[in-house]
Amino acid sequence: MSGTEGTPAACGGEDVNTYRLGINTCTAVKRWPQPGRWATLVRDELGLDLVQHSLDLVDLDAPPDEVAGQAEQVRAACAAAGLTLHSTFTGLAAYSSNLLLHPDPAARERARAWYRRAIDFTPRPAPARPAATSARTGSTAGATRQPGGSCGPSSPSRSRGSPPTPATAVFPR
Repeated sequence: MSGTEGTPAACGGEDVNTYRLGINTCTAVKRWPQPGRWATLVRDELGLDLVQHSLDLVDLDAPPDEVAGQAEQVRAACAAAGLTLHSTFTGLAAYSSNLLLHPDPAARERARAWYRRAIDFTPRPAPARPAATSARTGSTAGATRQPGGSCGPSSPSRSRGSPPTPATAVFPR
């Protein structure tokens, strides 16, 4: 290999770890709860294309057709913004409840039903895209980790003017 920055040759033959920078939508809960608003913010203001969706933005107690509509809104907003939906996480609200550890069996059963709705809302994962092909973050917003030094690039390889890649929409249609 050549001595190109970030390659094993440039780092004394060490393996280079790269990471893809993204954001979870917990940051949007209070101010930007609409999928179109946070998707545009993530793409245009933060320059990212990878999202982990927070269930704090979802009303899982709504009727099933409304929950499906919420999933469609998230999917459509991310597709329009060229964002990849990486995963879903329970969010912060779930931490305030005992859920499956509740001492009351009826409460545990409600928690089981909540988790079932959360699982049903969360789609099958889409095929992974290699981090280096991300149009928004370049190689992973330049994040490389090297023990005892930095061999990786220090800035993203993409420009703000780069067109977004098509969304890897993982939410059901």
